[in-house]
Amino acid sequence: MFMLNEFSEETILKLMEWVVKLEQENLNQLDDEDRSTIVKKIYDKFKEEIKCNLNQ
Repeated sequence: MFMLNEFSEETILKLMEWVVKLEQENLNQLDDEDRSTIVKKIYDKFKEEIKCNLNQ
């Protein structure tokens, strides 16, 4: 598990934007399959961003 201090400020801001996007899309109204797909896409983007930041 990554420690919070390993994240750049930019990465944290992007994560916050994605969380807001999730809330705006109101995931509670989606069925479980759609919800899982959206959450997985966001997780994958965040994971990719972490890898990029750690490789800098």
